[in-house]
This record gives sequence, structure tokens and C-alpha cells, in this order.
Amino acid sequence: MHKIAIEILADSCFKVPILKISKKNTFVTGEKYDLCIKIKNLDIVQFPGGVFDVRIIWANQMEVSWLFTINALKPGEEKIVKYGLTDVLSDGAALFMAHAKDTNGQVIDFYDFAGNVLFPQKSGYTHIYSIIPKNAEALYQLWALLFAVISFTASIVVDVILHFI
Repeated sequence: MHKIAIEILADSCFKVPILKISKKNTFVTGEKYDLCIKIKNLDIVQFPGGVFDVRIIWANQMEVSWLFTINALKPGEEKIVKYGLTDVLSDGAALFMAHAKDTNGQVIDFYDFAGNVLFPQKSGYTHIYSIIPKNAEALYQLWALLFAVISFTASIVVDVILHFI
């Protein structure tokens, strides 16, 4: 069996309205995010390459499948495969699951980059990453509440300071 480390690299493209502040870890339904996967050969022998299947299972039961091939990797060598921009399809948890076979048809065991084994589910797919997207409306309500608290606090401070002047 090959020791392959796998990691999802997902960056949200969401920007806070008006302020245009980028929030890379805030995933919002209907917004885009950039998806890549990092693969590293943790073994002491060359990995011959193989076919990887990454599935993203959204809370609304929508599923996205991403098939890609990795060529041979020397021991310690890593590769980043870019999927590109894609949509956040639902609020609620999204599970990133992976399954792979090498060029000889053997199932690949996955590890995290610290070398810890990631155990496959009954389906044969291994859970490698999760995100919990937010509904845009709920996020806007939270920001409105935050701005109201800040404004109220500023108003109180100004009243107290002006009272003593």
C-alpha cells in the first residue's frame, strides 16, 4: 500500500459588501470558492500514479464529483491539483470525500500531512475536509447586529464623555 497525504485547499471568494474585505474562510451559499488539492507521497518508494475521485456532498444532498489523475511521485514529492472556481451549493455542512486507486488498481490509503492515517467510511471514501457554509441572509443579519452594537456603544461613550466636559 502507498502512503499518500491528501489535503483540500479551499479559499472563499466572498467579500464583505461595501467594505470589500476578503473572508477566505467564510463560505456563503451561492458565492464562489477556489478549490485545490494537495497530494504528497509519504512513502519511501515511488508512487506510480493513479486516479483520484473527490466528492463534495452538500447538506441539500447535491453532490459534485471531481476525477483527476496524478502521475508518478518520488518519495517526499508533492503536487497541487487545481480544480478552480466553483459554487457553494448549500448552507450546512459540506463533506469532502476521496477515493483513489494506483495504476495497478490497488486502493490507496490516505494520511494527513502529519502522517496520521485517515480511515475510509463504509462507502470506501475517506472524509478529508469539511466546510460549513452560511446563508447570506443570516450573515447579513449578524453584521447588522454587530454594527448596531458598535454604534450603540459609540453613542454611549460620546454621551458619557460629553457629560463630563
